[in-house]
Amino acid sequence: MERLSAALLGATGIAGQQFLPFLAEHPYFELKVLSASARSAGKSYKDAAKWYQEYYIPDEFVNMPVISTEEALEKADFDILFCALPSEIAAEWEPKFAEKGVTVFSDAGCFRKEKDVPVMIPEVNYDHINLLTKQRENRNWKGGIVKNPNCTTVAAAMALAPLKKYGIKRVFLSSMQAVSGAGYDGVPSMAITDNVIPYISGEEEKVEFENLKILGDLDEAKGEVRLLPAVFSASCHRVHTLYGHIEALFIEFEKEVDIDDVKDSIRNFTSKPQQLGLPTAPKIPVILTEDPFRPQVRLDRNAGEPERCKGMSATVGRVRYDHDEKNRIKLITLAHNSIRGAAGNLVLTAELAKAEGLI
Repeated sequence: MERLSAALLGATGIAGQQFLPFLAEHPYFELKVLSASARSAGKSYKDAAKWYQEYYIPDEFVNMPVISTEEALEKADFDILFCALPSEIAAEWEPKFAEKGVTVFSDAGCFRKEKDVPVMIPEVNYDHINLLTKQRENRNWKGGIVKNPNCTTVAAAMALAPLKKYGIKRVFLSSMQAVSGAGYDGVPSMAITDNVIPYISGEEEKVEFENLKILGDLDEAKGEVRLLPAVFSASCHRVHTLYGHIEALFIEFEKEVDIDDVKDSIRNFTSKPQQLGLPTAPKIPVILTEDPFRPQVRLDRNAGEPERCKGMSATVGRVRYDHDEKNRIKLITLAHNSIRGAAGNLVLTAELAKAEGLI
C-alpha cells in the first residue's frame, strides 16, 4: 500500500511529541515534515525539541530537519497535516493549509462549533467524517479541517455512546482531570501539590457542547449535525495526577432501563474502526469493569490492545442505578487524555478518513 505523506505542526511541543510513536512506521502515513516555530527551524528534531516523554524519540525522526510553519505552507507538498498548535495560532494557519488542498487533522479547539467541521471520536460518530464533503463544497476547498474534541469530552462520550439507544435525557458530569491536560507549564507545582483546583477556564462549556455534537445525528442533506436533544451539565476540576481524566456521570434516560442490559451494551460495544481493522483501533474500545474500586487512573489509563493501541480504550466501572430510580444510572469513566484524548484519537480519525476514501 502506498502511504500518504504527512506533516506535523507544533512538532516540538509536548502535544506534538505525543504523535510520533503513533506515526512511526505507520502503514497508512509517512511523516515527512516536522514543523515548529522559527526559532526551531533549521535544527534537527533532537536539537530543536525539549523532550518531555518517558520514551525515546523514535529513530526515524531523531535527525529529521525541522522547518518553520511558513515554509511548510509554502511547500504544502504533503497529503495530510496533523496540527498540535495552540488554538489561537491554529485558527490562523489551518484554513490556509486547507485552501492549498491539505486535509488538516487538528487537536486545537478552534472551529469545533462550525456546523460543517466534524469533531470526531471514530467509534462514537464515524459517519460525521462525511461532513468533510460538505465542508469542501461550502468553502471551495480541496483540503479540509477535522477536529479532535476536548480531552475531557472523550471519556464521557465513549461511555455514553453504547447508551444512546436508551434515549439519553440528562447528563451530569463531574471530572477529575490530570495536570498534563493543561500542558507542561499549565499548572504550577505549588498550585496543584496537595490540592484540587475546582475550576478550569472554558472547560465546562466545551464538554457540554461537544458531547451533544458528537452524540448527535448527521443530517447529510443539510451538511450539519443535529445536536443530541438532551441536557448536559458539567463541573470540571484539576487534580494531582499526571495522565488520565476520570469522570463521574449521572445519566437520566427517557424510560426505565435494565441495569444488566446496560452493562451488556457497554461490554459488547464495538464500532466501524474495529470492523475495518484500522491500525490504531483498540480491540475493545470501551472496557467494562465490575471491580468496585476500578477504574483507577494509575492502573487503567493505558488500557487497550494490541500494543500500539495502549491508552486507546476507555474504562467504565461502578455502573449502577441512581438509588431506586430505574431510569437513572451513575458510572465512572476513564480515558488517557493525551492518547485517546489527543494524538491517538486524531491518528485513528485520519485512518478512518483514508478508509472512507476522503483523503
